[in-house]
Amino acid sequence: MKTLYVTDLDGTLLNTRDRINPKSIRIINELIGQGMLFTYATARSLVSASVVAEGLSVTVPVIVYNGAVAQDERVRCTIQQELYRPEYWCEIMPAKATKAEAIKTLKRLWKCDRIVSFGDAINDIPMFEISDECYAVENAVSELKEAASGIIGSNEKDGVAKWLWSHVKTE
Repeated sequence: MKTLYVTDLDGTLLNTRDRINPKSIRIINELIGQGMLFTYATARSLVSASVVAEGLSVTVPVIVYNGAVAQDERVRCTIQQELYRPEYWCEIMPAKATKAEAIKTLKRLWKCDRIVSFGDAINDIPMFEISDECYAVENAVSELKEAASGIIGSNEKDGVAKWLWSHVKTE
């Protein structure tokens, strides 16, 4: 069975210093080298994501701007508290511009049978809804934890990489 693994960046794969821990980079790159299909889905731009994901050897296209593609005129609005800060932000995007829609496209293009995703915030809920398995990091918001298949270690403790290491190698 061919599986596509998709992770959010901020608050999920990135630590509180906006970097991927070196241990996570080593683990994920080794698994990619063994054939794991892995990418990330982020609200960041490609330029911003490339800086913080430096060292990651992703071979599957990445999803940026929350999967923004102008597919119809209806919009959706997400209001969320900023990570590690008291401010809130509001995002208004085309209704079908979601990580979920972009992931469904990658699933089809890469001929995958399953999706396993990782996240931390409410904008990851649509991604979780289309995933066969979905894992919230320990530091995730409660709404996402409720939608998750399970809870894994925090972004600071290499939760995504450790989960991948213990599960992908045994598939």
